[in-house]
Amino acid sequence: MSTDHDPNETPSVLLVFAHPDDEAFGLAGTLARLREEGIRAVLICTTRGEVGEISSDRLATPSTIGAVREMELRAAMALVGVDDIRFLGYRDSGMDGTPENDDPRSFHKAPFEEVVAQLVAQIRAIRPVTVITFGEDGIYGHPDHVAVYHAMAAAIPAAADPDQPIGLGVPYRVPVTYFAAVARE
Repeated sequence: MSTDHDPNETPSVLLVFAHPDDEAFGLAGTLARLREEGIRAVLICTTRGEVGEISSDRLATPSTIGAVREMELRAAMALVGVDDIRFLGYRDSGMDGTPENDDPRSFHKAPFEEVVAQLVAQIRAIRPVTVITFGEDGIYGHPDHVAVYHAMAAAIPAAADPDQPIGLGVPYRVPVTYFAAVARE
């Protein structure tokens, strides 16, 4: 079986980020354009952003922020035509030096092989022509962003490897990968 994209399938772009709103690092316009061109977009968030900042207790509480951020993400992505949004179910890690960052349930502490296997299965199922994810520095060093980069750096080649478990789907080679970045100056 070929590990390449089937030209008869609608092309897909896969975005993999850590939290709701990470896709907003300059990509919303790109997503809208891709959708206008008939390209399917799939967004995977590893967490629901449960440790995000709460600007007002009228908007969210610590117990509701994950659900609120998911709702906001779905509404924002609907505006640009993205309706395939998936969550891996890990807990937001918060920033270095915070108590949340030490929580053993946090994403950046998740078993690496488990995360990679989930991402391999997603890549093989979606068969994207392009993947967009964090670069090595995670844009500003957030532990979850950096963990996404490392997991994707392992998952992309593993998805094409026929020696990886077939239970994760048919091997697939991602043709193009882009890493989100921002100008420092």
